[in-house]
Amino acid sequence: MFNLKIITDERKIVLPRCFYTVSGEKVAKEVQMASGKIVQDIIGNRKIITGTWPYIPAEDLKDLITAIRTGKFLEVEYLDVDNVVKRENFKIEHPSPSVFKYKGETAVWTDVTLKMSAQEVE
Repeated sequence: MFNLKIITDERKIVLPRCFYTVSGEKVAKEVQMASGKIVQDIIGNRKIITGTWPYIPAEDLKDLITAIRTGKFLEVEYLDVDNVVKRENFKIEHPSPSVFKYKGETAVWTDVTLKMSAQEVE
């Protein structure tokens, strides 16, 4: 487990520890030939990070959503599959929190899922 960090123009958002996956998706251009045959020009793979947090403090989620709404790629610090901490730019999809509640005296959103797609294609 590792604390993902999302660096915005305003501040660094440190998400609570959770298990997340680092995977990839193929990036390709596809064309159908006159014969009906489909041909793909594979450009590379784009890194995808997906995770579900049991909770994220409401203040952090508010700042994250504000940064996402700018439409910019955000810098994310994460532990990659090769066990090296890396920093790359990702496009983050709007989170899908489940329930708002209090954890002690801290307001939190529960069961928050995030999907991040890397800017670069390898």
